[in-house]
Amino acid sequence: MKRFMAEFGADLAAVAQAFLKNSGEAAAAAECLRTGQRSDGCPLWSRQDDADLLEGREEARNNLETKYGVENVRKRVGFRTS
Repeated sequence: MKRFMAEFGADLAAVAQAFLKNSGEAAAAAECLRTGQRSDGCPLWSRQDDADLLEGREEARNNLETKYGVENVRKRVGFRTS
């Protein structure tokens, strides 16, 4: 976290948010801090998306897989349950 704070001139809150919005992936968090976007073109995870994912409804999960891709949803589930 300190390295990212120094590298991007960001405070702890901004670095923590970048990690949270990118499922804890360092490369994606760095891209987010650098550009405000993910390198894979997917949107950043939102609180509502997390709520939908945690609801466990199949329709909600299908919508999230369409929005983020199956692999990103799988990673997000792993991140949220770790």
